[in-house]
Amino acid sequence: MSLYLVEGKDEVLRRRARVPSGQVAEAWADHEVAGAFWLGEESKRLLDADGPPLSPRLTLPDESVPIFYGPRLCDVDSLPREESVRTRALSSRGMAVAWITLDRFGERTMYEPASMHDPVFYLRRVGAAPPTSGVSSARAPKP
Repeated sequence: MSLYLVEGKDEVLRRRARVPSGQVAEAWADHEVAGAFWLGEESKRLLDADGPPLSPRLTLPDESVPIFYGPRLCDVDSLPREESVRTRALSSRGMAVAWITLDRFGERTMYEPASMHDPVFYLRRVGAAPPTSGVSSARAPKP
């Protein structure tokens, strides 16, 4: 599986609007390159179905952005797809993700991101039921 940086904001947005109902193509805007988006394999496949394949500016193997799961995960049905977490981290130049739902005391991890550039962010699976309490967070450390 791969992760892709593609350019062409108008084309990406046009294709996202045409994705069949019930399917989700997640495209995370790159915070450094205007008009560029990070896509996972499944999202790119959905977007490529509506025209010639989008030419990636950069392709990375998905294992280049490791995800470390905390020992006390809960609400696992609401966890987003791994490609979504990886591409979200790449969009702000993260190099890995630590997924944490409960801290070492068993309390829900709470954090209020200040901006889209914040290395701590909340993400859950599209269409998933809300977590039973609070939200899950991921941390994308900078290199």
